[in-house]
Amino acid sequence: MSQSHSVLLKGNVTITISNKKTGEKKVIKLDNAIAEEFALAMTLNLLGGVAQGYARVFGTPSGIAFIFQNGATTVTQISATLNSFSDTLASNAETTTATFYGSDASPSTYTITAIQLWTIVGGVLFLRVAYFYLPEPLTKNTDDVITISWTESVVTQVPLANWYTFAQSQCNSQCSSPSACLSFLQSIQGAGVNGNGASIVNLLWALLLIPNFQSIASKFSTPLTQLVSTINGTITGFVGLAEVFLINLCSGQSQLQVAVGLNTEVVVGANNIYGAVNFTFNNNVNPNFALVIVTFSTSTGGYNAVLGFIPITGSPIPGTNQVGILLRVPYGLLTQQSQQVSS
Repeated sequence: MSQSHSVLLKGNVTITISNKKTGEKKVIKLDNAIAEEFALAMTLNLLGGVAQGYARVFGTPSGIAFIFQNGATTVTQISATLNSFSDTLASNAETTTATFYGSDASPSTYTITAIQLWTIVGGVLFLRVAYFYLPEPLTKNTDDVITISWTESVVTQVPLANWYTFAQSQCNSQCSSPSACLSFLQSIQGAGVNGNGASIVNLLWALLLIPNFQSIASKFSTPLTQLVSTINGTITGFVGLAEVFLINLCSGQSQLQVAVGLNTEVVVGANNIYGAVNFTFNNNVNPNFALVIVTFSTSTGGYNAVLGFIPITGSPIPGTNQVGILLRVPYGLLTQQSQQVSS
């Protein structure tokens, strides 16, 4: 049996070009496409494993850059700053959003056909996050000012977010003795640092994208920043899957699978990154949920976090006691929806 769960990455951009002399203004609104390398970094860091021909990268940025291109040629690069941040944990999903702002008021003249969003690590361009192509070439003249407001979001649905509340609801709906089930859940709530339900997916997204996220998290009061406040030291990397508890929720029986016994594979498909994990269970457990644990490292040690409390349904892989989890992260054309131009 294989359970598929998706992480939605999306973004949109507003470009305004105004003339300082005439006051004329043109506004272009676009949805961006998520870069393959960013979706791959998310998947590989969460699950570990390898993807044929691809390396796993992790870097916490100190800055953001907008790269202006004309065809394949880079025309100019402008710095961007974080303009707003939000994070909401609802019953069915966690949505985290960051908006970046940048402008070019120089007398430079150029024509652009595409713009890319990159992170900056160690003073150099590090990870391409998103991009878009303009519906028609855009020319900046000497008296023009270009401003860009660029918003990126990650939406992680239950059971990869709000995992503990979801697990409690399953106790109440599935078990004849919910109190015993809830007591069992309390015993495993501390298996990961994110017992408050904030998604480790959203934490990784924020670390890879938002400059100095750990340092600025204390400025905001959200489930994600509350999670950050419990972590000692600077996060230096993600190790990937650490272990899986295969659980029969109502009986409280469980079986531990450590990472060395897991079969993890990441595949780059057309417009999707797929991360697959297969593991074997004992007949006496008869699991109906998997508590999936990932590990990340800090300057003071390591932490476990719950990736998800994932239902196991259907039948095992034929001829085996194997079950599987499939994580899907879309990129490219699937993440680019619409465009609008106004003047």
